[in-house]
Amino acid sequence: MRLIPFRHADRSLYGDERGSTLIELALLLPILVSLFLGSVELSTALRADRKMIATTQSLVDLITQASNLTDQEMTDVLNAAQMIMRPFPIDGTRLKIGVASVQFDADSGAPTVDWTESRNGGVVANATTKAAGMGIPGESVVLVHVEYTYTPVLGALFFQNGLTFRETATARPRKSAWITREN
Repeated sequence: MRLIPFRHADRSLYGDERGSTLIELALLLPILVSLFLGSVELSTALRADRKMIATTQSLVDLITQASNLTDQEMTDVLNAAQMIMRPFPIDGTRLKIGVASVQFDADSGAPTVDWTESRNGGVVANATTKAAGMGIPGESVVLVHVEYTYTPVLGALFFQNGLTFRETATARPRKSAWITREN
């Protein structure tokens, strides 16, 4: 069998463009599908982040409306915070919530942690440092820290441990100088 060099190939093939669209589609389709799926994942991750921020703001708002909170009321507020995160999964330790009330000494104005609450291992790290300068002596502030670990459906190959979003919100009690806790 003898091969014909390309320069001696049939000249009628030089102007033939049949199939070029199919070849272009085959080259571009994986890129276009990747861009589409990536944008879907990115928008879903941004939605999860916005839901987590709304959860944090709503939680600090609900807590600061009270002058005292029982354990049952705090449980209800934390359950409501979990419901705000829906339709995103909140199983296990995906959603961590930490709440701290920081009181400012009436004489010196030094911040001290009055009480804390936690859900799924969430904490407000360095609560007194974060609250410094946010209140006046004899009053308090409430800090809420929420962490949510979002696991991308398609991006699990790249983000094996998921993406962790964090938000901290601070507010003063509305009805009293500080919020007391009852058991």
